[in-house]
Amino acid sequence: MKGHTHAFDLRFMEQILDIAGAAGHVDHICAKKLTEPVFQAFKNVYDVSIGIIEGRLGVREAYDLNLTKRVELLINVGWEKGREFDISEPVYRAVMRLLCTTNSSDIDGADLIYDTFFEVLGEDSRRFLVQGLNSDGSLERPAAQATYIPAVCSATIGATKNCTKSEQKKALAAVFRYLARTLHVDVEQVQKKLPPGVTVIERDIRRTIMDIVHSDGFPGNPDILDNVDLPNDEVANMAVGYEWIIV
Repeated sequence: MKGHTHAFDLRFMEQILDIAGAAGHVDHICAKKLTEPVFQAFKNVYDVSIGIIEGRLGVREAYDLNLTKRVELLINVGWEKGREFDISEPVYRAVMRLLCTTNSSDIDGADLIYDTFFEVLGEDSRRFLVQGLNSDGSLERPAAQATYIPAVCSATIGATKNCTKSEQKKALAAVFRYLARTLHVDVEQVQKKLPPGVTVIERDIRRTIMDIVHSDGFPGNPDILDNVDLPNDEVANMAVGYEWIIV
């Protein structure tokens, strides 16, 4: 996008308009989804993206800046737990990524993610999740990208909105466990199935668990996700110098 900032601006505006109209059938003033906290979160993404395009920020640096700004937004609305976060600590960085993934913009939403991660999620799943959410991907150890995880998390929270907090955390923990399995990469298996040069693998979790999350029985039995197979591996990114090879 270097040298094409205007094109990026147009694409970004398209995204904002899409969000603004997402619940237009519910609220004709188009503010059902495009609230101030949501807009500020997207503005942060815009600012760091421009920094990358203009060469002022590296990708990892920009990503971390966006994560930090998300926590700052939550602190500004009164979420005191965010004050203990340190972007250099993998555990906190993983939670910060989950806060962005779930689009947490208020105290209750942030508490739901924080409590689920630290109090409900098992130690092994939490460890795999921290590793997966902090992996950038390389030739030696490719990273996995779980596509549509924001939509799945949103659907999970929506499907359990009439449940108790304990039940809602249990359901979200089941999704986080599935995400932890999805982000775990068996390097030997990946090298057998995908062409050389892969640094990021795409795994579409919408295809495997979205229907389950939307089912009537999910809120009462979220642990069913523990028995669901992982999504197929697709190539998301190749290292510089490698060609795309169909095998």
